[in-house]
Amino acid sequence: MRIIPALALAIVLSAQAQAADQKTALGMPATYRPAVTVEGPTVLLGDIFLGVERDADKVIATAPYPGEQVVLDHAWLSRVARTYGVNWQPASRMDRVALSRASQVLDRQTIDGLVQDALARDGLAGDYAVDFDLRTPEIHLPVDARDLARLQQFQLDRRTMRFSAVLITPANHPESKRFALVGRAFEQITLPALARRVNPGEVVDERDLVWIKVRSDQVAANALTDASHILGQSPRRQLQPNRMLTRNDIETPILVKRNSIVTVVFRHPGMELTGQGKATANASLGETVRVVNPTSNKQFDAVVTGRGTVAVGAVPRARVAHIQGN
Repeated sequence: MRIIPALALAIVLSAQAQAADQKTALGMPATYRPAVTVEGPTVLLGDIFLGVERDADKVIATAPYPGEQVVLDHAWLSRVARTYGVNWQPASRMDRVALSRASQVLDRQTIDGLVQDALARDGLAGDYAVDFDLRTPEIHLPVDARDLARLQQFQLDRRTMRFSAVLITPANHPESKRFALVGRAFEQITLPALARRVNPGEVVDERDLVWIKVRSDQVAANALTDASHILGQSPRRQLQPNRMLTRNDIETPILVKRNSIVTVVFRHPGMELTGQGKATANASLGETVRVVNPTSNKQFDAVVTGRGTVAVGAVPRARVAHIQGN
């Protein structure tokens, strides 16, 4: 916010207003508005003073830039009142007006889109993220601007993917400004990620997956790029959603624990029997584990088909492959 002293803000004087300064025709006492917001580039007498009998539509000053605010002090208000014959005198040095200019904001997404469009015109039709060397300021535009922005002088070094351009905003507008843009474009890679927080021991299925975009320079060498590498797996630690996953994040889940009681399915053509046994080691889906018959104390090999379940005989490989994501 800036405080504008007397005469610091240009007052637009007409011949009629200057004459009024010499021969003031005072009307009813006027009051001023402590806070004023204008939309256009000029300030009217009626924007500042209430109770003005004439000249309310006279342009008296240039408005601040869109989105900015200035403070008009008592001396400035007094000069305007004298110049235009307004019946007003400051009550104290604290009399002042906060004058603001309404605006619309040019968001970062729009600027990124302009650069991406320029890349596409340059023959790069992929998905690119944009990183500027300097933090782009919040750009306020006049409320009547329609064509918000355009790029000029776009140049790209394909080897480094660095670019430069001139941003003109708003485009084709009397109050247009120019900003220099310098930055780098990065191709984006689509990777599988978790849609929710997943804890160790949980098995990831298709409902747990989403796809995220990651800048190519931020993709880890051991990143998991295929959903089949995640389905049927379990986190080594609690994993947060919407983050890139690596081989270090997951492991094949232990579905049968050492010394645990498991359900044993005995399969034979035309026959299926179930019983119980005791696993002698940890095992994951599809792995073979040694099982002890608790009655005869004999040992046999079985294949893990689910949590706490093993099978002997014809193992349903299709089910195992589906759970593993193969």
